[in-house]
Amino acid sequence: MGMRKRFCISLVLSLIGLISIYVLSLYVKPVEITSDQLKEFYGRYVRIEGLVKENSLTESKYQVLTILDDKGKEVQVFSYKVVNVSIGDFVVVEGTVEKYMGEWEIVTNGKVWRKSKYQEKLLTLPQLANFPEKFVGMKIKVRGTVKSSNMYGFVLEDGRYAIEVISPFDCKENSLVDVEGKFLYNKRNFSYYILATKVKEIG
Repeated sequence: MGMRKRFCISLVLSLIGLISIYVLSLYVKPVEITSDQLKEFYGRYVRIEGLVKENSLTESKYQVLTILDDKGKEVQVFSYKVVNVSIGDFVVVEGTVEKYMGEWEIVTNGKVWRKSKYQEKLLTLPQLANFPEKFVGMKIKVRGTVKSSNMYGFVLEDGRYAIEVISPFDCKENSLVDVEGKFLYNKRNFSYYILATKVKEIG
């Protein structure tokens, strides 16, 4: 098969995909899902939220995003149109669940919106742990369980990840809390920590 014929076939398939996604976006209300439900909603028009971890372009100038959901699980997003988002942005994606080379992904025609900046969104520890350098010096809000309380603060955990919190607020051991504060890096100890300005007990 000649190169020209291959190119034409690729172009036709891309156009069919674009038209299908556009028609779905007009008449079908997206179903809100999580990363665990991709297989269940194969071929369906869906909506998912996450934190942008990777952002790249293919040779054909299509955009490929990797987003992290609240559990820190990765979701691949393939967009026929380039969207203006950056690594670390919280985004909403609408598209069709497809399978490519054995991996689940969401295919969209540019329906990716920046939902909020880091300071306006409740982070999870897995999201924070994936690229902490992105948040250094910024005010963040994160949720977790209080462990190892001491006179200087406590350790915030979620079962998998943990971070030290310097805090003047009294917290009960094993209580679920939202911590607001500045995310900092201790060069001397080669470690990250949160300087808390507010701690709110949940439930």
